Amino acid sequence: MTVTEAVSGEPTTLTAAFGGAADLQPWLGMVGHLIAAGPLPEGVPAGTAAATVPIWAHAHAMAPLPALGAQPPDESVAAFGPNVAFTFTFPLPGRYLVWAQAERGYSVMTVPATVDVRAGVPQ
Repeated sequence: MTVTEAVSGEPTTLTAAFGGAADLQPWLGMVGHLIAAGPLPEGVPAGTAAATVPIWAHAHAMAPLPALGAQPPDESVAAFGPNVAFTFTFPLPGRYLVWAQAERGYSVMTVPATVDVRAGVPQ
């Protein structure tokens, strides 16, 4: 997963690479789904820490709007990806676990990553 510089309180772009052809199908009405959990406490294993973090959030990568009067493509003909970009604003600095999800061949794929978010400038 590639991430633009992550700064708390500012929009961050996270791009998940699902590999292969541009044949991702819409899933739950979107191209992709992102889950973020954090910030993780220092020195605690990530799997254990995720259960106690203060923030669990998600974001969607939506398909482009169809032309006026056209039907949006369904999962049998849609062809999105293979890279899916998400925009998310991390509310606090720290380390986050993120999972990006998309569907191909009627199977949901998950790409996990860790994102370090630095503190933003107070306003």
